[in-house]
Amino acid sequence: MTGDDADWDDENDQFEGFGKSKDLPLYLQWEGKIRNRHFSKREMDQFIGEIFESKKKYEKKRGKASTLTGYINTFFTEKFGIQARIAEFGYNMVDSLRRMSNDSFLEQFSLCINDQLDTEVLEFTITLPERVKKIWQKIDLSNEGKIGHYLSKPTLLNSLKAKFPILTELDERKIKQILNNASEDVSVKYITLIDQEQADLGLLPGERTPLILVLEDALWKDRKAYIAGFIKGWLTALESAGALDDLEDPMTATINAGMAKRVMMEVDSTLKEKFVVETLTKAFGSAALVKNKSGKTVTKLTDTATISVGDLGNNLSRLKIYRKHPKKDAQTQPSAKSLAKMFPAMVQPAAAGKSWKSGADRATHAADAVITGRAATEGDVGTRDGEAAAEELAMNAAEALLDAEMGLTMDDDGASEEVAAEFESVLMEIDAASP
Repeated sequence: MTGDDADWDDENDQFEGFGKSKDLPLYLQWEGKIRNRHFSKREMDQFIGEIFESKKKYEKKRGKASTLTGYINTFFTEKFGIQARIAEFGYNMVDSLRRMSNDSFLEQFSLCINDQLDTEVLEFTITLPERVKKIWQKIDLSNEGKIGHYLSKPTLLNSLKAKFPILTELDERKIKQILNNASEDVSVKYITLIDQEQADLGLLPGERTPLILVLEDALWKDRKAYIAGFIKGWLTALESAGALDDLEDPMTATINAGMAKRVMMEVDSTLKEKFVVETLTKAFGSAALVKNKSGKTVTKLTDTATISVGDLGNNLSRLKIYRKHPKKDAQTQPSAKSLAKMFPAMVQPAAAGKSWKSGADRATHAADAVITGRAATEGDVGTRDGEAAAEELAMNAAEALLDAEMGLTMDDDGASEEVAAEFESVLMEIDAASP
């Protein structure tokens, strides 16, 4: 359907309509040929962004939320009007989603319009930039009690690692490269990393920044692995009970709610029973319906309710469920400013009896880090005599340490791993000595 074949001429680069059956979505109801416009990912991202902006206004006007499948026909009708244009856009949209099915964002959108994923999951993904901004604003505010809009690269990286422990080494390398590309300085104006309008990358409305794309993909992959872990746990429990014997397809095996709940809480010990019951009640669907004493059908999940593992897994994957990680201190790695605060400014003894303020020893450690690193890279050592302010020394040391940790080069040839390790060692020493 994509018309990507080298011998495919423009005249035949078309889709064949599926007909006008009412069983088809409005945007696929068409008889005859449809032009293949070869939508790009950029166009699809912009299109999806437009849908959700329009959906927000539509919901505000109606005063209630709507699903994507319930709204998309309204969007197409209001935007394109005539069926010919609706179908042209619809067929090209479906084709693009198939061609780019490995894209986590487009995959979520495709699942939503096919009623295989709750709309709130995709909306949660769309709000990722705002959630990341709040993380950084909180750290920023804690530094000096006001928003400064800039954070050091290691602070940005480590805050993401703390909030999203699912990031792989490859993800971290990508993020480091993004941070390095964003600024030559040790600090970055962090809004430019997450806001497409301020990123200065020529992004279209609805597109996400490179950093957000990395996070989106990591979170989506982890969500899949998380749900797969529950399914594996259910099958293991059923196998131990001999319930998989003689079954060609284990996914057809029946599991009861009691076992499903117990396994979920074993697989993820952080889950609360109330949350598991609520989630399984939704996932069991009609299997969770019972009659009360008055004979009225109500939703109530009992331990004896049953469903196939395959259906339970599919239903669970529709829901807004993500792995939750224990909270970590996002500032375990201090920024340059916070490191400088660890070394109170030394006062030169202008008169007899005056002495250096506490913190001089730690400032010396910091200065040693600068000397060790810069000497090894043949850079300027700078001064560390008695007239140098400890705070300035600490700031210089902090930046050197942070540069090394980020894997930045300090000269044309690049800082060696040995020097970076030396920086890391001194940083740990400073951390240990700090009050």
